[in-house]
Amino acid sequence: MTSSPKVSVVIPTYCSGERINDVVRSLDSQKLPKAEFEVLFIDDGSADDTVSVLNRIASARPNVRVFELEHSGWPSTSRNYGIEKARGEYILFMDHDDELYPDSLSQGYAFASRNSADVLNGKEARTDQPKWALDTYIADFDNAIGRTDVHPLVPTNPHKLYRRQFLLDNRIRFPEGSRVLWEDVFFNLDVAKNAKIISTMTSTPFYHWVQHGNNTSRSFTQDLRDYWTGLRRIFEATATCLAGPSLAQQKTLMLAYQYSTRLLPALGPSLWENDKSDIEFALVTARDLINEYLPETFDDDLSAYGKARAHLIRAGDFSSLKKLVRVDPGMYGLAVCNDAAWHNGELEIRSTATWRTSAGRPLALKLTDDGRILRSLPLELAEALGVDLLDVTDDVYAACTTIGIKSRASKITWLIPTTHRVEVLGSHGGRAEVTVRSTATLNIDDAAFGAPLKAGIWDFNAKNELFGVVNHRGLRSEKVVTPAVIHGRALEAYVNKNGMLSLDMDQRIRTIARPNRNRAVQAKFSGWKELNVRIPLKKLTLRRTRLACSLQLGDQATVPAVIENRGRGNCLYATIASTPGRYSIKVGSTTQNLHETGAQLVIHKFGRAELQ
Repeated sequence: MTSSPKVSVVIPTYCSGERINDVVRSLDSQKLPKAEFEVLFIDDGSADDTVSVLNRIASARPNVRVFELEHSGWPSTSRNYGIEKARGEYILFMDHDDELYPDSLSQGYAFASRNSADVLNGKEARTDQPKWALDTYIADFDNAIGRTDVHPLVPTNPHKLYRRQFLLDNRIRFPEGSRVLWEDVFFNLDVAKNAKIISTMTSTPFYHWVQHGNNTSRSFTQDLRDYWTGLRRIFEATATCLAGPSLAQQKTLMLAYQYSTRLLPALGPSLWENDKSDIEFALVTARDLINEYLPETFDDDLSAYGKARAHLIRAGDFSSLKKLVRVDPGMYGLAVCNDAAWHNGELEIRSTATWRTSAGRPLALKLTDDGRILRSLPLELAEALGVDLLDVTDDVYAACTTIGIKSRASKITWLIPTTHRVEVLGSHGGRAEVTVRSTATLNIDDAAFGAPLKAGIWDFNAKNELFGVVNHRGLRSEKVVTPAVIHGRALEAYVNKNGMLSLDMDQRIRTIARPNRNRAVQAKFSGWKELNVRIPLKKLTLRRTRLACSLQLGDQATVPAVIENRGRGNCLYATIASTPGRYSIKVGSTTQNLHETGAQLVIHKFGRAELQ
């Protein structure tokens, strides 16, 4: 490469195995020309043949370089070495088993350079969590510094574009060592301290964080003392790095993020399964961190459930906290699609979400005579918390459900417009049931943050929120929805094999003709062996459009077909060179994308035919 590249992709490796091929494939698919970005594999002393594999990869790609280091046991050393060796204007840190989207580097660089950004935080998907970072990626921000809802570097991993000169000028590096939990958090705290422009790119998917199960970092967080010691270091570093009036808001947002995502959740049921001395260490550390770094104003944004836990830990009332967790160990919201149908070119989805404890029982709530909703707790716990923390009326009526749609291929989730209302059922003085009824509207032309949905399979999910708890999981459904052709695209919402609602865009695995079996067929010979066929598709929604597709009978040659309304209802039209007989039917959008309809076409003599 004769000139400085736009982007340097730095990838630490260690005994990477076959997963490195996924990274390479995603880099090979980049729309940014190869001459405009470089890839640096920095191997951390792999004991297997990883380096040989990397050298073979580099030998076929002029923009790839491979470096070998002594084993350090953590990716920090390799990333820091990459900063020194990189030549790009921006640096992206990738893990050796993750993936980029085709537009990641081209659109990411364009967005960052246009804004002279020190950092670009691009929309990230995580394989196992459809809710991942959705609160961050709500819009495109040329400069997200100044946001009051979330810190602009959340999620605090290094899967971002960092301006290399910015890192060099401010001597920003990852903390090195063989076991440095949350090294990326400390790196980004230094970034937050010095950055003047942090851009957020939501409109273009940027990074896929692939989850394969346990990894070194995850197993590290299972050690209770390491976890709380590392968390203390995060709070100390946040207070130090983000000190001063100009960084006060960023400091508050970062502390609040650690409070809600790492500190309070770690005081849940799993804490009490550890050794007594480790539990005591965690509780004392949590109490000290809260009282030292988190004034009570931080609790204002917590739900009543979070406030109760915070109240007890602040007071050092560990025995009451243990009782509270045992009485109410957890809860989940389960949404079910009640109905889904096409209206005016859009898919309207109606669902109901109910909330239960982790044991499947109704939540411990009760209605008072004046219509308030209180937590139903043992007397000693109720006295420890006080009346204000027992009243959860406002929290209950703030519950909500938002429907999302997730690409099965890219794992990207987009939320779609959803309205909802909360119902609280139960007799006064009795147990209260919380139900959220929602209506979502999917417009395929703008569902992907203003852009059309891409072809493929999309799975619907429901983001349920109550008491600060967010459950984001697949949308169950018992309804089979009619297929549709909207703006020349074939669509079918259907219930998949797991009982969840999915959408097939452009007949990737299903055909919109499948739900139309056992319909009358009209056929007429227009010449020797030339049969004009019209198959009514009465279950199809056709929105002032037509769809070019393909039809195949048995193992015969595929012929062009069209689905449209010629004044006789929605029908599939085709001309087939065939003779009398019984034929299986395949319909698809192209000759390479044909699917069984589950029906058979029986052609009789003289052109009479029927669909069975």
